[in-house]
Amino acid sequence: MSSKAATTLGAVTNTHLGDAVEVGSSPAERISQFVTAVNDALSDADAARRVAQAGVLVRLDFTDRPVQPVFLQLDIDAPRATVDPQNRRPDAVLTLTTADLDGCLRHGEELPLRILSGEIRFQGFIRKFLRVLPVLRAAIEQRDAERRPT
Repeated sequence: MSSKAATTLGAVTNTHLGDAVEVGSSPAERISQFVTAVNDALSDADAARRVAQAGVLVRLDFTDRPVQPVFLQLDIDAPRATVDPQNRRPDAVLTLTTADLDGCLRHGEELPLRILSGEIRFQGFIRKFLRVLPVLRAAIEQRDAERRPT
């Protein structure tokens, strides 16, 4: 899949997440867009059911500080992404930059390859998350396609 981005009046339109992202957007803005995209995708009952089969709580820690971690609650009946702190230990932790968020969702092979190369660090049961990542990506792509003008 190719990356689709168009530059218009100093803004980059990210057609994958369906949002206009200002060039130089802050880490907090990128996190907000990521959480919104994931939660919109997981509003699809079939996608949510399939993703919940991962049975894993993933914490995303970011190297560009100060930003809060993101939690992917893929171990509950209604899976979701949140920045609310969890009172339980995550099954997996990924350490990356907020700029990496979109690429991890857009390109299926990017996250595993970047983990292998050491660019993105992990701890815990990352395989559980990687098994359902294609389902999450497909749900996000479906939501984006539904929002595009025809």
